[in-house]
Amino acid sequence: DTLQTPRSSHRLVASAFLHANLYHIFVNMFSLWQYGPVVERFFGPGRFLFTYIGSAVACALASLWAKRRQSRGGVPSVGASGGVLGITMALVTFQWRHGLPVQYAAFVLMATFAVGFMSREVDNAGHVGGAAGGAVIAYLWGPRYVQSLGGLLIRDSPLVRWPFM
Repeated sequence: DTLQTPRSSHRLVASAFLHANLYHIFVNMFSLWQYGPVVERFFGPGRFLFTYIGSAVACALASLWAKRRQSRGGVPSVGASGGVLGITMALVTFQWRHGLPVQYAAFVLMATFAVGFMSREVDNAGHVGGAAGGAVIAYLWGPRYVQSLGGLLIRDSPLVRWPFM
């Protein structure tokens, strides 16, 4: 099985950097371009990378779990969409937590899942896993807003400090 062979756990991350074709790469990179800079600005580069990789691993694990339940083998799907959906859900979680509007990003997430459930080629379990991973990471490690006299400031005070102490 995929993760039971020695030295194969790298596939949980590697699958996020492999794509089926050029269109697949384009859609994922366009989506990352939409939300990536905003999340990177709020979270910082280290936390952004942690969110992306963590979401990609959550995507691969959810994909493997679903495939095993359906007896369809044990190879994770390919593509950056789990990481990208994790980044998008991290933004939604960050905005929701601080009372900011979430309509646009939430709409994009719902549209992605709607399209995914209409196609047999889309790994919906992986998408859900990546989005859930991004939400959990943003909730636990995301920065917090604090009030100041001039408006809102971002302060780095996540619920869990490790590994960003």
